[in-house]
Amino acid sequence: MVYSREWSLGSMEHRAIGVDGAQIVNRSGEGLPISQEPLPDKVIGFKYIEISYVDQTVIKFLERILFNSCGTTVAIYTSGHQSRSWEIICQKIWPLVSDNICGFHLHAVVLDRLRQFSPAILRNCPNLRSIDSIKLFPEFPAEDNAEASPRQALAKWLITPRGDGLPKVLDCSSYSAEKMDGLKWSFLTASESVNFIIRFLEDGRHFVPFEEENNRTGERLAFRRFNKDLAVGALSDCARRGQMD
Repeated sequence: MVYSREWSLGSMEHRAIGVDGAQIVNRSGEGLPISQEPLPDKVIGFKYIEISYVDQTVIKFLERILFNSCGTTVAIYTSGHQSRSWEIICQKIWPLVSDNICGFHLHAVVLDRLRQFSPAILRNCPNLRSIDSIKLFPEFPAEDNAEASPRQALAKWLITPRGDGLPKVLDCSSYSAEKMDGLKWSFLTASESVNFIIRFLEDGRHFVPFEEENNRTGERLAFRRFNKDLAVGALSDCARRGQMD
C-alpha cells in the first residue's frame, strides 16, 4: 500500500531584520532565513501569509509559491498615505495574485488605491468569487471606468457574471433602505441577467423582506433571513431554487 501526503503550511510573516533584509517569522515568533530553493513538491500551499516588509528576496519567494496557487484570499492593510508601499503592491505583488485570487477582504481606501493602478481591477480578476467589504456597498449605475467611484466599481464586479454560472457573493456590515432602493432600481431596469448574493452582518432589527421580479430577464431579487443572517440575492429561477429557498 502506498501512502501520499501533501502539506498545507500554517501562518508565516515576512518582516525586516534591521537594515540587512527580510526573514520569515513562524507562529512561535522564530525568525528563519527565506529559502532560495523551490518548495518541496508535497507543500501545496500556505494557510496565511502576512507581509510587512518587501525586498527582492521576498518577491522571488512569492513568485515561487503563488505562481501556480489557487483559491487565494487577499487582505491589504496598508495605509492610503504610504505611496511607496502601494507602488510595490501594485507593480510587484498584485500581478502574482490577480489571476488566482478568489476572495478579497476589501476596504474602501484599498479599492480606491488599487483603482489608481487599474480602474477595472476587480473585474480583471477572473476567479474573484467573493468580497468581504468594509465601508463599501454597491452604488449604481455600475461603472468601473476611471471616473467611477469605488462603490460603482464594486457594483460592476457584482453584476458581471462568473464564468462557471454560480453567484458572486458580497459580505457587507450593514444595509439601509436607501442603499436597497438603488439596488432594486438597478435590478428592475437591467436588460441582462445577473447572479449574486449579498449577505449582511447586522442583526436586522429593522429588517423588511421583499421580492421583486425583472420582467425582461425573468429573474427575482429577494431579501430574506437565512438562519441568523440576512441576504439579498438576484438569481434565475433554477439557481434561486438551489441557493435562496
